Amino acid sequence: MFLTPIFYHPSNIPEKYQWLVDVNLIYYFIRPFQICLWKFDLTEFFFAEIQSIVIVLVTLIITIIVWNQKRDKIFHYV
Repeated sequence: MFLTPIFYHPSNIPEKYQWLVDVNLIYYFIRPFQICLWKFDLTEFFFAEIQSIVIVLVTLIITIIVWNQKRDKIFHYV
C-alpha cells in the first residue's frame, strides 16, 4: 500500500526502493490521475494511459491462459 504513491510523489521514495514502485502494477493505474492533479501534460498523460491499457491487456491475456489451464483443477476441488 505504501509503495503505491497515491498522495505523494514517487520521487519522495528513496532511490534504493524506487524499483519497487516500478514493478508495482497499481502505480500505472494511478499515474494518469496524478498527472491530471499535479501538473497536466497532455503527452505524458496519453503515454501513461497507453501504459495502463497495455498492462490491462497483458494481465487479461495471462489470466485467460492460466484460467484455461487450471479451470478443471479448480472445479475438481469444489
